[in-house]
Formats: sequence, C-alpha cells, structure tokens
Amino acid sequence: MRVRDDAWSRRPDHKGGRSLAGWPPFGAGPCRQVDDGSTRVFSLLGKCWTGLIVAALLPHPAHFVDLRRAIPGISERMLSDRPTELGSAGLVVREVDEGPPLRVVHRLTAAGRRWSRGSKNSRTGP
Repeated sequence: MRVRDDAWSRRPDHKGGRSLAGWPPFGAGPCRQVDDGSTRVFSLLGKCWTGLIVAALLPHPAHFVDLRRAIPGISERMLSDRPTELGSAGLVVREVDEGPPLRVVHRLTAAGRRWSRGSKNSRTGP
C-alpha cells in the first residue's frame, strides 16, 4: 500500500497526519476568484516554448537565428508565433533591421523583464 506524503495528508485534521500550525481548517471559505490578469499570464506562460524564449531574451535582445540556435528543437513557426503572442501581451518587442541582410530582433520590454523575474520567483515545479 502506498502512503501519501503530501501537504494534504500532513494536515492536522487528516487522520494520522502531523500538525501544521497556521493552516486554515477545511471549509474556511470559498476560494478567491482568479482575476483576468492572472488568467492571461498563466495561459501564456503555460504554452510550450514561451518560457524558453523569455529566458533566452532575458540577458539581451536576440536575432531570430540566434534564438533558433539557443533553443534546440524549436520550429520556425513556434519561433515566429510565440514572440508575436508575447508582443500582443506587451512583453516582447519585435524590431526589423533593414539590413542588408534583413534581420529580425526580439527584445523584452520592461513589463517582460518584470514578468520573467516574477515567474522565475514563483516556480514550484521541476
């Protein structure tokens, strides 16, 4: 038989659990409704490749080809779509160097830098 070893099984009101002072009792009230801003951020954060693109842009702006080299396995379509979505959210700016040769540069906005710092500090998973 597998024994649960998570926070819920250690709650003081769980049979056989250890005491965790400061936890509210079950049924302490309804969950708080998630606001629109949180929904937007986490729906974008949850998309594949988004975090890696932001991480690659954090140190400095990068050309399209540099991002492709920095993120193994990303397709050109994803490398085009994700920064566009990040741009719509005000987190990334796409600039075109007229060249020659014509080159696209992506950079984080001030909001993108704040968002990336906040998401880095709130990681809870592997």
